[in-house]
This record gives sequence, C-alpha cells and structure tokens, in this order.
Amino acid sequence: MRKKLKEKISEALSSVLPITVIVLLLSFTLAPMPIGTLLLFLLGAAMLIVGMGFFSLGADMAMMPIGEQMGRKLGGRWKLIAVAVICFLIGAMVTIAEPDLQVLARQVPAVPDAVIILAVAAGVGVFLVVSMLRTRFNIPLAPTLLAPYSLSVSAVAFLSNVMREIFSIIAIPFVAKYLGYVECAALPGAAAMDTVLPVVVGATHERIAIYSFTSGVVLSLAVPLLVPAIVALPF
Repeated sequence: MRKKLKEKISEALSSVLPITVIVLLLSFTLAPMPIGTLLLFLLGAAMLIVGMGFFSLGADMAMMPIGEQMGRKLGGRWKLIAVAVICFLIGAMVTIAEPDLQVLARQVPAVPDAVIILAVAAGVGVFLVVSMLRTRFNIPLAPTLLAPYSLSVSAVAFLSNVMREIFSIIAIPFVAKYLGYVECAALPGAAAMDTVLPVVVGATHERIAIYSFTSGVVLSLAVPLLVPAIVALPF
C-alpha cells in the first residue's frame, strides 16, 4: 500500500512540479505576486500533489475494478443497444458535472449556458458510444495512425501542446495591446475554446469569446481529419 501510494504521489509530483516552477519564475520576473499569495499557491500545489496521489490510488483500488466488473456484466447479459444507451448517459452525466465546463459556459455570454453544456455533454456521450462499439466489434484503429506512434512522438506532441498554451498565456496580453483583439483567438489553437478562453476574454473583450470558442472547436474537429491525412503523405 505504501509503495503504491509513493508511486502515485511521485507521478503527481512529476505532473504538477513543472507548472509550479513556471508560475514561480513568472512571479519573480514578469508578474510579481505578494508573499502571502505565493505561500498560498505553494501550499495549494503541495496539497494538490498529495490529493492527486490519494485519488489515483483510490481509483486503481476501487473505481477501476468496479468499472471492469460493470463491463463484464453489461457485455455478457445486456443487449448492445442498452449498453450503448448506458455509455451515452454515463459520458453525458459526467461531463455535465464537470466544474470546468460550468466555468467555460459562463465565458460565452452570447450562447446560453445550458446550450453549451448540453452540446458538449452530448458530444462526449456519442464519442464514448463510438469507442465502446469499436472495442465491441474489434474494429482496429487506422493503420496510418498506429504506424507512427512511439514514445518520442507522443512526448513531442505533449510538450508541443503544453508549450503552446504557456506561450499563449504569456503572449496574449501583448498581442491584444499591440496587434489586435481577434488575433488573440489564433494563438492558443484548440485550447482557445477551454483552457485559454478566460485569458483571451480578460485581455480583450467579451465579444471575442465567440471567435475564440469557434476557433477552438473548428481546430478540434479538424484534428481527426488532418492527422491521418498528413501521416499518410508519401514523405
């Protein structure tokens, strides 16, 4: 038990520490913060690491076995339509309960909160059903996607995504001041619709939120089409 807990806390530390270091560097250079706020941030980071460790341990010990048992029971006794409906409801309900989605919905005044929440929830539910059907019928992933997968490519993709978001958070205030408001929606890429949306709205104007959100949605929808096409190019 202790060994597993140490492993989970170590994993959480490796995830939280880089962001913590970046915030500390910014607090001592570009965006100074009061000592009290800095101490609260460090305390919160430490509690986050411990909390993520316990959560991951609990998920492995309790939630994962429960999910495996549910999958066996549903797959063995229930009809496919019933399983699909349950998967859709689970995906939609979990998404509706997501606090980040509640915050995101409030960032787009032009669209009712319920419309954004229900649309995202329905999308997650549909994708969960599709993934279940792919697994149920043993449908392989496209060879063009599987062939180039490797640890190095995955690491580069992850770091590229993280660095783009960090660069966007730093650069958006300068772009809004010296170039324009609409240009800020292009910097974060797909993150313009969720993670970096509050930064865009804070540095620009509320009306730019719809541009930023639309840009992120379009880019996210383009990924499943463009990535296989680019990977399959003969070079």
